[in-house]
This record gives sequence, structure tokens and C-alpha cells, in this order.
Amino acid sequence: MNRKVLGWNINQRSGLGKEIPEFVLQELLEQDADVIVLTEVVKNDSLSVFLQKMREAGYESAISRNENTNEVCILWKVEYYQLLNVDDCLITAKENDNPNYLMVGLKDQNDKKFNVVGYRIRVGSKESTNEYEGRARQMKIVTEKLALLNGPTMVVADSNNLRRGATRKEWNLSVLDSMLAAVGFKRNTPEGSSIYAETAVSYEYEFAEDHIITKEIEISDFEYDRDFVKRNTEVYMWGKDFTKHIEGTRLYKQIRVGFPDHAIVKGYFECK
Repeated sequence: MNRKVLGWNINQRSGLGKEIPEFVLQELLEQDADVIVLTEVVKNDSLSVFLQKMREAGYESAISRNENTNEVCILWKVEYYQLLNVDDCLITAKENDNPNYLMVGLKDQNDKKFNVVGYRIRVGSKESTNEYEGRARQMKIVTEKLALLNGPTMVVADSNNLRRGATRKEWNLSVLDSMLAAVGFKRNTPEGSSIYAETAVSYEYEFAEDHIITKEIEISDFEYDRDFVKRNTEVYMWGKDFTKHIEGTRLYKQIRVGFPDHAIVKGYFECK
């Protein structure tokens, strides 16, 4: 039976977002996914309240243990899955270039074991003068972790890759695909853009940064979902666009920090 997976960057930006908006909880409960991966999460009182409400709705969770920066949080329905193990040993700190990363091992009702990974490639390299070499180096750390995992594995990721048509040799979607293929994984990316404007000026200019990456797991009906913007039209004043071009300039306005600025990436999964 296919189950639903959902990933969402909720834009807490290492504490610049002071609390998780109530509509994020409402949206997740309505989406009713079996496995959820959240990135750009920050540990604060708001997160504690959020996780308690998710627990009351039937979800258990694990969260990375980084140092005063963004976290990854993975949630799963306890009705269907039992936690087997957690890998939270890759620590992100403001002083290093480690990616945000978390893995949980789960077992379903038929004793089928599989892994769920969430990662986010960070922006702003401290260990390289070349930003994109820095992002590729973070991805190498991720693939080294993925190579150690046994059995079906599903990865929900914010890869902070460049637009679809980008050809920078250090970091583009082809580079990402090559690194994933080397450890037996493939990328499943919906049509369209996951950040900025919903509709780009061309296919090549789409910023599709959020992916569901798999090994020995089939993903179907995957898509980007921006319908949550209807829950707060004051914040999302440009509809399904998260930025607005200032006419006559090269500048853009952005929605307020602390409110999700990525589309939800979602689909249905089945272990082979």
C-alpha cells in the first residue's frame, strides 16, 4: 500500500523566525502525510508546542542536535511505524560547513524496514572561497552517509541547487545526480519551481530545490504544493509567489521571515 510523504522548509532561519505559524500545524494535519520531513526548524518553545500537538495527532518525531542553527525534524505516524534507530551524529554549527542532516530507521506493520533521511545544503561556505564548491562538498558528506545505509531509503531534501538550466561545473542538478547515482540513489523532482515565483520565465530558469530521493523505494504522484498560501493572504500577498520583483530594478521583495518560503514537496511511496 502506498503511503504519503511530505517535505517542507518552514523558514525559521536559525532563529530569525520566532515561532512556527499556527497555519503550518493546520496544513500538516490536513495533508495527513504518513511521513513528514521539515527543514529550517529551530529549537524553541514554539517547536515544543508544535511537536506536542503533532504527538496528540498521532505523530512521533526525531530532531537533529545542531548548535544554535537550523535543524531537521522527521515525523511519522505511530499507527503505522515503529522507530528502530536514529542517526543524529552529524552536527551543524555556525563555525562549520556541515549540512543539516538527520536519519531515522522505521519498521512498518509488516516488519518492512526502511530509512528516512532529511537534509538541507547550507548557503554561505566558510571553508571555501567558492560558494558552489562548498555546497558540493556538503553534498559529498551527505552521500557518504547515504552509502552506509542498508535497505530501502527515502531522502527528502532541500539541496539549494541552482536553477534547472544552470551549468556551473561545481554545482548543478547534473552534479547532484551524478553524486547520488554513485551511491545508488535517484532524484524525483516535481515539475515547476519550489522557491521564488510559482511560474518561472522558462523551464531552464525554474528553481526546483526540493526533492524526494530514493533507493529501493518507488515514488508516485509527486508534486509541489503552494496551496497553503491561502491560509494567510496578509503574509502571502502575491498569491503563490514568495517574492515580488520591484519594477525598474534588479531587486525583489520577499515574504516575512518565519513563514514558509518553499513549496511543499509531496508524493506517495512504496518500498520495493
